[in-house]
Parts: sequence; structure tokens; C-alpha cells
Amino acid sequence: LSKAESLSLNDPEVLDLFLDYYVISGKFDKAFDTLEKLRQIKGFQTWYFINKVYIQFHSRDLDGVLKTSKESLNLFPENWPSATLRMWSLSLLGRHKEAVSAAQEILSNEHYLTPINRGEIGCVLARAGFKKEALEQLDMLKNSNLKYIDPVSIGLLYMGLGDNDLAMQYFEQGYKTHSPWMV
Repeated sequence: LSKAESLSLNDPEVLDLFLDYYVISGKFDKAFDTLEKLRQIKGFQTWYFINKVYIQFHSRDLDGVLKTSKESLNLFPENWPSATLRMWSLSLLGRHKEAVSAAQEILSNEHYLTPINRGEIGCVLARAGFKKEALEQLDMLKNSNLKYIDPVSIGLLYMGLGDNDLAMQYFEQGYKTHSPWMV
């Protein structure tokens, strides 16, 4: 890893991979340092905010996510990854009314809805006590015409609904199929 770093000091593609590695391995200071290197190379764009909230969320700096996502969404209103992590952070902070409002904002833009988004939104809605609305998201997932729906999205929904056994079945399926959302 050190050798690869020394050979790729300014390669944005390699630095992007390092950033993901650092987040996944819990090396958040290194992730923020890498993000800053990338900003110097690539400039200040929407990707910067997506990665910053990603690092903040996984390092459990939920207040940081809220601050950064607000700035991001003011500059780039269509930045759905920032909007999604904002929704999650509000939910995890117990600010359920705001989390539901954030979920409704995401739901209002069909273009950005993916199965994983529906699972996340369903989980947040269920955590806030909106079980009927959460089940509507589950129905949409299960009745989708898509050939593949990531099992993690359904697991998230069941987790929010409090059915941990069923959630774990879907998470195990996600593990077995190497779902990228397992991370």
C-alpha cells in the first residue's frame, strides 16, 4: 500500500480507490487527507461533497454530515448522495420529523430513486413510526420490474420495521452475492 501511494501521488483514480479503502478500514484521518489531495487535483465540485459526507457519516460525525450536506445541497440541489446521508444522519440522531421530511424530498424526485434508496427511505420511515409508508416502499421494491434488487435494500427496510431476523436473512443473502452495499 505504501509503495502504491508513493507511485501514485497525483493519480486521481488511484486516490479515489485509496479514499474508499481508508473509509472502509476506519482510517478517517487518511481519508480526509486524501480527499484534500483530490480537491487540489480535481477542483471543487459535487464529487467533493459526496465524498466528504461519506467520510463524515462513516466516521460518525453526523453533525458534520448535516453541515456539509446543507452546503452541498445549496450549491448542487441534485446531489442525492448528500441528501440520503443527511436523511440517515437525522434519523440516527433521533430527529425523526426532519428525517421524514428529508425522505419525502428524496421521494419527490423519481429520477434519483433506486432500490437501495427505497430501502433506506423505508428504514427511516419505519424508525420514525411511519410503518404504512415504509411497507409501501417494500411493496414497490418487491413489485418492481427490475431483474435484480440488492437484498441489502430489503434488509434495511426490515431492519427499520424491527424484524431483525428477516433483515439478517437479506443481509446474509447480500453477503453471499457480494453486494457492494454490504460495506
